[in-house]
Amino acid sequence: MVAISGLAGPETRVVMAGDPQQLGPVIRSPFGAQYGLGLSFFERLTQLGVYQRYKKEEDVANLLGKMLGEAAESFKKGKKGKREEKKEEKKEEKENFGEFGFYNPYFCTKLLQNYRSHPAILQLPSILLYHNELVASADETMRNSFCKWDELPCKDNFPVIFHGVIGVDIQEGSSPSWFNPTEAILVHNYIEKLQKYKASGFDLSQVGIISPFRKQVEKIRTLLKGRSMQQVKVGSVEDFQGQERRVIIVSLVRSSSQYIDFDLKYNIGFLKHPKRFNVAVTRAQCLVIVIGNPYILMEDLYWGAFLRWCIKSNAYVGCSPPSVQDAQMTKEEEELWRNREALEREPVDEDDEEISQHREHDDEEDEDEERAHRGRAQAQTDYDPSEWQLAEYPEWNIFQ
Repeated sequence: MVAISGLAGPETRVVMAGDPQQLGPVIRSPFGAQYGLGLSFFERLTQLGVYQRYKKEEDVANLLGKMLGEAAESFKKGKKGKREEKKEEKKEEKENFGEFGFYNPYFCTKLLQNYRSHPAILQLPSILLYHNELVASADETMRNSFCKWDELPCKDNFPVIFHGVIGVDIQEGSSPSWFNPTEAILVHNYIEKLQKYKASGFDLSQVGIISPFRKQVEKIRTLLKGRSMQQVKVGSVEDFQGQERRVIIVSLVRSSSQYIDFDLKYNIGFLKHPKRFNVAVTRAQCLVIVIGNPYILMEDLYWGAFLRWCIKSNAYVGCSPPSVQDAQMTKEEEELWRNREALEREPVDEDDEEISQHREHDDEEDEDEERAHRGRAQAQTDYDPSEWQLAEYPEWNIFQ
């Protein structure tokens, strides 16, 4: 903006376009992050009063409760005084730029049309992050091309699957990264099934696999290469920023609650990172498959909401899901949703081996340099793949 200011005249208007709910800059320096470099200039602008919504943000807990069919009584309005309330709402809407999405049109325009995703894929991110205002406008033939897939647990125009699995997250050798062989095998199995599906113009190059851990990315690549499926792109969520695929499979890896604090300390993984959640889910055009441990994900606001949504929509398969009671929002979670802005933070990626720098993940020399820089000794982990119930798969030997 400094350069632009030198060129601007009295009539100059600068237009910036972007999405503050998607990934920001990758910052490795904790000093830089401390002084705000982890927040883009665009996102800093959106926090100023003139660029914010005039209408008080709708209670996301209420929206989720209604969507899941279990809104609390406190959210329900009685018949008494309803007419007066509607009059007040219309008056407020007119005063607060309701016809412009409650943004001052002189300063901010919110683009609502989404030309990528199926409405079922878009629905939850829209509620959680975009005031429930996004409009699915993708080509119907394209976005519906997987709605008849035999593997869908819910065939009512709902191309979303959550596959629950109790896997094991493992470290290998001196690498600080993690992988989950059970999830890797499930990813491979889904790719095989997709390969047999006859959708118009579909091939495996239109499939993307996202995982937050580099080691899981490597294992899945090796597994698919051995089956001549290397045209499938496998990478971190940062690798997929700004991209799209007809099918997205997400392997969440983490299956041990004891390591969650470690993930949060070094800002890795998907838990407690709403922007990574948003980018991962919304890359898909026609079908999204999420593979993870449901009991771990229930601890996260965003993935927990996604899990509840899939359970309530009959889109859950795999291990026994959390109980119906666990799938409901608690009062404590509702309070967290109301105050979630304070909980959201931009990932700071010092010591984060998982962030892609748009280079090959299997560059051993770079990995050695990064490990030396961290100076963290990692214990050798010995394991037998048969212990993880993979012996029935001929592909399990890649994990030896």
